[in-house]
Amino acid sequence: MIDFKNYMNNEPLLAKPSQVQLLIMRRPVSIFKGYKDIELLKPEKPSSMELKMELMEVVDAVILRNEILAAYKEIDKDYLKMFKTELKEVEARTEIIDLVDLIKQDTDVVTLNMKYSYNRPRPKEIAKYHGIKFTPHIEVDTPGYPSNHTAVGHLIARVMSNYYPEKSSRFNHIANKNSESRIALGVHFPSDIEAGRILGDELYTKLDKTKLPTLTESITLNFGDIINERTY
Repeated sequence: MIDFKNYMNNEPLLAKPSQVQLLIMRRPVSIFKGYKDIELLKPEKPSSMELKMELMEVVDAVILRNEILAAYKEIDKDYLKMFKTELKEVEARTEIIDLVDLIKQDTDVVTLNMKYSYNRPRPKEIAKYHGIKFTPHIEVDTPGYPSNHTAVGHLIARVMSNYYPEKSSRFNHIANKNSESRIALGVHFPSDIEAGRILGDELYTKLDKTKLPTLTESITLNFGDIINERTY
């Protein structure tokens, strides 16, 4: 449905959630406490010069060799599976492996509500607004800010590094490549990625430690002891 106000102001049209997305947005969250208090910086307006400059970065980033494009598409689709593969290599408990999906499920609720609150268009829509020809490598159907892939990947990397610090570099590598893929595939601005990273950090502080599995049946971790590399 066309938003008349945006049409008259020559701004990109505001997105509205689908019925399925509304159900996700209303889903209860189990592992975060006080997450509704999290606030991110308000993103630049679609008409801003700063966002146009970011758009040109994205336009350049999508020019990829076929093998690199294929690798980015793979991690975009399978990054959760990649985390689980690393966990299986250290024979992680089933409860810890399942935590990957639970983090994704609950973070989806948080980010989807934020996406429609900030309602920043994706690079494709901003390119159209500026009269720039641009085609992303994949299609998405939500606003872009903040990046959900980045928030989820960054948070999983931090949480799992507390369980298995020897895997920290691999967890962070997956999270970093996952974030990079979103720009290279043409569906996020760099500031979307940065906001996703910040959100992941904030959600880490909101984790309800009583809802997290122990390393073994007798060892409980003190979350916060391990400081990991940043993911972007």
